[in-house]
Amino acid sequence: MSKMIKQGYFSCLKSTVPPHTAPGWVSSLCGVNPGQHGIYQFWDTQAKSYEGKFMGSEDVEVPFVWHILNEAGVSTGMVNIPMTHPPKPLNGYILTWPLYNTLKYSYPKELVHDLIKARCHFASDVTTMFQGDMNYIYQAVEIVKKRFETIRYLLDNNRTDFFMSVFTEIDRVSHFYWDYKDKDPMIEDAVKKIYMECDKVVGEILNLIDENTILLIYSDHGFRKCEFDFYIQSYLIQKELMVLKKMEPCHKRQNNWFEGTDKDGNVYQVDWDKTVAYIACPGSYGININMKYRQENGIVEPKDYKKICEMVADTLKDIRHPFKDAPLFQNVYTRDEVYYGKRLAEAPDLILEPEDFAFMVHHKISLDGLYSRQCEQAGIHSMNGILLLYGKPLEEYELHEPESLTDIAPTILYLYGIDKPYYMEGNSILERKKEYKDNGKKNVASGKTEEFFYNEEEQDEMKKRLKNLGYL
Repeated sequence: MSKMIKQGYFSCLKSTVPPHTAPGWVSSLCGVNPGQHGIYQFWDTQAKSYEGKFMGSEDVEVPFVWHILNEAGVSTGMVNIPMTHPPKPLNGYILTWPLYNTLKYSYPKELVHDLIKARCHFASDVTTMFQGDMNYIYQAVEIVKKRFETIRYLLDNNRTDFFMSVFTEIDRVSHFYWDYKDKDPMIEDAVKKIYMECDKVVGEILNLIDENTILLIYSDHGFRKCEFDFYIQSYLIQKELMVLKKMEPCHKRQNNWFEGTDKDGNVYQVDWDKTVAYIACPGSYGININMKYRQENGIVEPKDYKKICEMVADTLKDIRHPFKDAPLFQNVYTRDEVYYGKRLAEAPDLILEPEDFAFMVHHKISLDGLYSRQCEQAGIHSMNGILLLYGKPLEEYELHEPESLTDIAPTILYLYGIDKPYYMEGNSILERKKEYKDNGKKNVASGKTEEFFYNEEEQDEMKKRLKNLGYL
């Protein structure tokens, strides 16, 4: 990567607000903000029943960039890209990113079996992620090696015009090993080790492609140390914006974020008939108003919605940082200050913005206090990811600094001589130099495919996997 930075183009790349996986990858590969594509988190963030359904590729409102490439006659191959499950027909192939244990994550469907026969199949991300054992770093290194074997097989046997793979192990390792101290140097240097392994893979990929291929590397967010966890719903309870009710001893706990347990083991559940505000879902940094006719047990009249939003926002702005003299949140936005588009109504009502996202706005209902220095995740997402371009054809282009993740899709299209669709917000960071310009660009449009819904068993499996990821 050092060689590529010196000989290619390198820049920071601004993430979405908040800087999280689901909206980040979709924004980059659709060229629009979440208000247009509709993915704000792994869950529906405005669920009528409070605990939203899991979002999938069929919930994405606008086409992924490979659909547009396909319509222009460009074949595509994708591996392990978040929010691409279930797989859909395309000109090429895809190995999706399922959030439950399944072998039905490829198109064409026999591709997984071909990889198994060739002994280069890799297990899907959720079946191999961190589950509390700090020896996971050894497994993560092997997963990276195995994914490269898959890539090599596909490039040798299923060559396409466009190819993309995501390596999620840097994210997994950074979440749980940031500043970790251990006698085992492999564990103590886990973050460095996983970067080194991915760096080796980049070197191997450079050996597989010719000099006329452009290699683009980017991340959907950055990383930093998590300073503490802040239990937002406990604060709402303190301010009487959320109310709990004690459950009977025989009550079976629900696997969601609207229950808490005291030191005596008593279970408390949100009383929706008395609750004004609640967290939209884990990782959303979003607060919803419990509104009549929208939420199942809503109590806020629609005519009072704006007034209640302002009141809750003011209450959140009053929170002081526990360890320095400053507000806890540098901004509390209404959703239309952050997002815009036809899917705006599905966004959380209020969006919290910590300074540099240095702490976790946690979904847990804690009955023992508002803060914890024992962070659930050692490392946390930050706003700046990276973008790196490398290859001899870059000599033909002027390069501009990217503004955000939404510039990725238009840049990919530009490299294939395709004008971006009218709805894309981002812009290509490349512009062909005058001496290389041609007018052979194509305008294409793309539609949606058939509907898909996760069944109850798949949703239960995804809850377990996301809990291991720290989202639930």
